[in-house]
Amino acid sequence: MPERSGLELAKHFQDKSMANAFIIMMSSLNIESMVIESISNGAIDFLQKPFEKDDLLKSVEKMRDCWRIVMFIIRFVFILL
Repeated sequence: MPERSGLELAKHFQDKSMANAFIIMMSSLNIESMVIESISNGAIDFLQKPFEKDDLLKSVEKMRDCWRIVMFIIRFVFILL
């Protein structure tokens, strides 16, 4: 990304009202510290480029599952209120 890195964008989302955004980080670098920092800053998965279509689909499925869990928790909390 020309203006900021994906890590900077993930940090920005965590600091703003988009903290609940689901992020899949993608990079040609597979540096362990980058993977850890990505997950620490809100990414739900990290894909090393080039990646297979199936790997992306698995990440999207993981994102969908996270969304379902979040929605279940929200509904449960509203029932308790």
